[in-house]
Amino acid sequence: MTSGAVDFSLGDDAAVAALPGTLVHIPAGASHWFRWRTGGGAMVSITSRLGASSMFTEIDREIAPDAPNVEKLVEIGLRHGLTATAP
Repeated sequence: MTSGAVDFSLGDDAAVAALPGTLVHIPAGASHWFRWRTGGGAMVSITSRLGASSMFTEIDREIAPDAPNVEKLVEIGLRHGLTATAP
């Protein structure tokens, strides 16, 4: 995390808050989620898979950060092989 706060969860684990300076490691292929807290924030995402890079590039190009579109986000994720589940 570089600014703000975001909640993360891996598998069925309880959510953990990541604050600036926090490193979160998610093993490849692991089920996970994250949700920005009020006010949003910024983080650096490093991935070794081209598919994830392509997905995040498409999200950046198609979804405005100040007007998130969850339907579009899910559509992009599914197109890139993600499995979406209800919260």
